[in-house]
Amino acid sequence: MAVHLWSDPQLQKFQAQLEGLTLLKDLERPMNAERVVMGNGTMELVRRHRPNYFANMLGINPGSVGNVLWFFPAGWTYFEEVNYNQMWMRR
Repeated sequence: MAVHLWSDPQLQKFQAQLEGLTLLKDLERPMNAERVVMGNGTMELVRRHRPNYFANMLGINPGSVGNVLWFFPAGWTYFEEVNYNQMWMRR
């Protein structure tokens, strides 16, 4: 625009196309899916299979990860799940 490469009709057409976009509304469903799968789903996996699931998934010795995960309080996963959901609600 600064070097005037586009004509006024081209700019008007571009502006009309931009006005028709509803990006935030269009992203609502995928973002909710992200929240459910990555936030709630991941925390549920940690609760059920802690600690061996993630060690096996990452292909590392379960003892090295498992020892660390057992030190987290049992409520940590619920706390993180709430934080993750609140993060999505702030958008």
